[in-house]
Amino acid sequence: MNSRYDISVVVVTYKAEWRKLKLTLLSILMQKDVSFEIVVSDDGSSDNHRERIEHLFLDYGFSDYKLDLHDQNQGTVKNLLSGYLLAESEYVKDIGQGDLLYDEHTLRDMLQYAKEKDADAVFGDAVLVDMDADELSCISMPAVPYLADIYDDKEKVKKAFLLNMDRPYGCTPITRRDVFIEYLERACGHIVYGEDLMFDVMAAESRKMAFLAKPVTVYDYGARFGERTAFNERLEKDVRASEEMIETVLANDPVLDKRRAVVALRYEDNRIKRVLKECMIPDVLRFKVYRKLHPRKKKDRLPAWLIQMMKEGNGICDSKIAE
Repeated sequence: MNSRYDISVVVVTYKAEWRKLKLTLLSILMQKDVSFEIVVSDDGSSDNHRERIEHLFLDYGFSDYKLDLHDQNQGTVKNLLSGYLLAESEYVKDIGQGDLLYDEHTLRDMLQYAKEKDADAVFGDAVLVDMDADELSCISMPAVPYLADIYDDKEKVKKAFLLNMDRPYGCTPITRRDVFIEYLERACGHIVYGEDLMFDVMAAESRKMAFLAKPVTVYDYGARFGERTAFNERLEKDVRASEEMIETVLANDPVLDKRRAVVALRYEDNRIKRVLKECMIPDVLRFKVYRKLHPRKKKDRLPAWLIQMMKEGNGICDSKIAE
């Protein structure tokens, strides 16, 4: 695909707080050693911040952008697809309001790795924060994914995603534009909010994915956790729709029966029964024991540029740095 840019960045927004959206855009504008465009796709917000976005880009002398501002709310999948269709590059990084690219070479490093691995999707590590907290610090969570060194083996990746639920954070990847458009189009009409569920479908179809073991995203986990709690019922419909897709893909695959057993565990309320059933699935049992004995270690740090911005007290980030 011929393009003026090395990579496109699609920023998806809905009812965004300007301070968070501005931080997201600044984390993109600071990227070095890579050419890029920015597509802002808003899902029908009453205030889409058009003038503020245009003024910010003007202040930075940045003109390689498109504003895809919808009148009606249509859901995350359709909003993201709309942005992808406007993107010009072979690879696209999508990012939500409040999430940040980790450092000034994130796009360059992910793109180089994608080309090196000839991958349809490249994930990385995420540093979790709560941008609304009084003190900004890293939220301590186990490393995701645990199995970070299996991505040259598509069958192992399939089992990691579908049996062990050992997936990278959906906020981290860059994807090959034309490939992910295909998956988003398949999702339309079935999945409304959970666009990252399509990575399970990609794994089921043995698409080439890769994992770059370094921080690539600062993830506003605190805000997303609240959103997921509020949207549980809607997300459950998306999950069931993705399961139907996976069932179709795996129709003649021996992994399917194991997958069904794993999915059934989701709805087992009795903890003892759930543990006993897990023991009946060798792949799951091996994974849990190995993860317990050999945890993957990663040290989370806030990016230096974000720390500096908070110290300057410019009003963009209301939080203080936790000592």
